[in-house]
Amino acid sequence: MAPRPRWKPDENEFLRRNMGNMSPEEIAARLGRPVGGVRSRLRIAQQPRASARTGEASGRRRPWTRTEDGKVMNPFASRQLSDDSALGERLNRTVGAIRKRRADLRTAINYFGADAGKVTGKRKSGAARRRRKRTRGEDQ
Repeated sequence: MAPRPRWKPDENEFLRRNMGNMSPEEIAARLGRPVGGVRSRLRIAQQPRASARTGEASGRRRPWTRTEDGKVMNPFASRQLSDDSALGERLNRTVGAIRKRRADLRTAINYFGADAGKVTGKRKSGAARRRRKRTRGEDQ
């Protein structure tokens, strides 16, 4: 199978100018491209550049912060809301994203065992670790 030729800037411009005026079949015939390739390129061209709500590029996932992870894992702490939809609005995330992240964090916590601080960012301070060592008698 031969490699697909890349879209040239003039082809992209032709597609942008004519995507509302011509059918994908007509554009494909004019450019000498397969109809499926033109349809695929049209889908990409019609996606919004940035989300009106967040200003972020569409289709891009914003990385989760440690603070968000803590709120997802413990929704009742520090005046958090227990409802996933309310938490999603507050974090600017979808309900599905909240539930998936919670499941992923639980899986990671189960995998890493008791040291969940690596995953959720809730590590004990250095003073708390030293106190714990002293009470166990490990400080010698």
